Amino acid sequence: MKKLMTLLIALALILPIKVNAATVYTISSENYALFPKETVQLNILKYNEPIKAKVKWISSNKKVAAVTVSGKVTAKSKGKATITGIYNKIKYECNIKVTGSTHAILKAGDNSGSKPDDNSGSKPDDNSGSKPGDNSGNSSVTYISLSKYNSLSDGISYADAVKIIGAEGSVLSTVGSGDKTTISYVWYGKDGISKAIVIFTNDKLYSKSQTKLE
Repeated sequence: MKKLMTLLIALALILPIKVNAATVYTISSENYALFPKETVQLNILKYNEPIKAKVKWISSNKKVAAVTVSGKVTAKSKGKATITGIYNKIKYECNIKVTGSTHAILKAGDNSGSKPDDNSGSKPDDNSGSKPGDNSGNSSVTYISLSKYNSLSDGISYADAVKIIGAEGSVLSTVGSGDKTTISYVWYGKDGISKAIVIFTNDKLYSKSQTKLE
């Protein structure tokens, strides 16, 4: 009997355990709002770490957003497109929305695409409630600059990034949950047009991109 139990335990240890790929692999972001000519990097993640294997990337509308073989997405013109990454015959999608002008501002969670010269619209929010470029507001409002952006190094925490920038970021997208979470934040420059997008995986800076920061 003991030999039988030992054999059963050994078999249980060596037999492969099936794991649902959907719980293991994710795309680095499921949604992006971009300006024309802006770029972002997409990756397929395994347990929130980029895989090194080859991924096939496809754009549903190359006139709106194009994607390279490495997963780099470039916004082209106004519209919507879906970027699909295919790995192990499973598709992972990211929805891209491109505003119609390089001067357009799209707030996190705002689909209206309001512009800075549109007095009836709204501007990107910061946590103080003041608008970028609004000198009548709180003079202590802090904006991201190119020097602050360059000070953001890989692996730092979100809290450290906030200390460097001097302001909280606005959430663009969240993938995963708990201790396996990837969150994309946006910070705007003083002009309300320039911005930086910073992605944190498990509260560690994974990647960043910026548009027109000075």
